[in-house]
Amino acid sequence: MRLPAVLLLLLITATPAQATPRIVGGEVVTTTTEAPWTVALTTESGHQFCGGALLAPDQVATAAHCVQGREPASIRVVAGRLDLTTATGSTTTGKSYQLAEGYLTPSRGKDVALLTLTAPLPHQALPLAEPTVYMPGTVGTVYGWGRQSEIDQNKSPLLHKASVPIWPDHQCAATYARYDPEAMFCAGYPDGGIDACVDDSGGPFVVNGRLAGIVSWGIGCARPNAPGVYTRITTYLTPN
Repeated sequence: MRLPAVLLLLLITATPAQATPRIVGGEVVTTTTEAPWTVALTTESGHQFCGGALLAPDQVATAAHCVQGREPASIRVVAGRLDLTTATGSTTTGKSYQLAEGYLTPSRGKDVALLTLTAPLPHQALPLAEPTVYMPGTVGTVYGWGRQSEIDQNKSPLLHKASVPIWPDHQCAATYARYDPEAMFCAGYPDGGIDACVDDSGGPFVVNGRLAGIVSWGIGCARPNAPGVYTRITTYLTPN
């Protein structure tokens, strides 16, 4: 069993950012064994607002902008539930969280948080990728319960996935003025059509069964020449 990850963090306080969270053009996940480490973050009333990845039975990696400004106990964590309208799987709540040192807004990077849970979840954890995983053209899979299009007012309660290739850093920098290759990477298709979208924030970007990124920000959803931007998780997470 992989040891829990240690996040290189410092608790900070700042005004929550009104970021554009960024699955469009994907497909429904049909079995819990495919992504048992994918979790939904919901309010106490059950409204899903972000995703996350289970790193250990009591630890979830998510985006900093997903949890910043929220009381940890108000964050409900749901695992093993492909359809959020059902009561399958397991639930617990947040106990505490830490944000990456210096986090301000998603577009400035460091958009990662480690959420500690009040009770462990009985689901498989997701190991971390190696820092060499971000080669241009590498295809990763992103998971989430977010909206199916940029203009969609309703989202599916079903977990979706989509596969997108990583872009070269210089192309990401040419697209986004604030792109930071140490803190981020971007992935998508030049013609658009496949992407994460609203309420997918914090969800995992997985390469070869390992966590490489977290859905962070972007311009709209699945637009041409506007790839999704993900937190480069290996900059902030390291195994014990």
